[in-house]
Amino acid sequence: MLTDHEIRVLYKAFEKTSMRRKHVLLMQLLLLFDCRSGEMIRSKRAHFDFNEGVWTVPPENYKTGNKGKPIRRPIISAAREMLKEVIALSEHPESLFQSTLAKDKGRALNSATALGLPKTIIHYYQRTRGEIMPHWSMHDLRRTARTRWSSIAPPHVCEVMMGHTLPGVWAVYDHNDYLDEQRKVYTAWWAIVMKIVNGESNVRSIVTM
Repeated sequence: MLTDHEIRVLYKAFEKTSMRRKHVLLMQLLLLFDCRSGEMIRSKRAHFDFNEGVWTVPPENYKTGNKGKPIRRPIISAAREMLKEVIALSEHPESLFQSTLAKDKGRALNSATALGLPKTIIHYYQRTRGEIMPHWSMHDLRRTARTRWSSIAPPHVCEVMMGHTLPGVWAVYDHNDYLDEQRKVYTAWWAIVMKIVNGESNVRSIVTM
């Protein structure tokens, strides 16, 4: 799990390194939504309904989707802004995150490329501070968000947001997406991130619902 200090370093590296803008946006969206990296990388423009404010992840795009139920997540204002920018940056007719290789421009971003992004942050930390940053992975962005959510939402809502199946009989009878509850959690969580990064007095209005 990333500490407050490491989250600030993450955002500083976004500003100070030569990371591609769409890679920065990918990491920010993963931290916000707490989704698996593959869910975001394999997403299509058509999966985002900005009128209804909902991102639908089809079963084939997530790890445990063999039961045929899509994951539905609300799109708060912060996410909408980032997603609109990603769409504007992508030349692919369907995918949001296209390959960075000239020969593969017609394909979606390779997951292996995304997995290597934390190395840029770790190298930046060592170069600017002369210290070794503890190793972390893209999946640790997911662990970071889920751990913080425990203080602002009940476990079953958190598990639905992560795309996990609820346990036992609960999963049989409860098919609620909890979209309103999710929206409140995402809004509160992003406000926390913005306070960490910008300070208490400089939280941007973009974190509102």
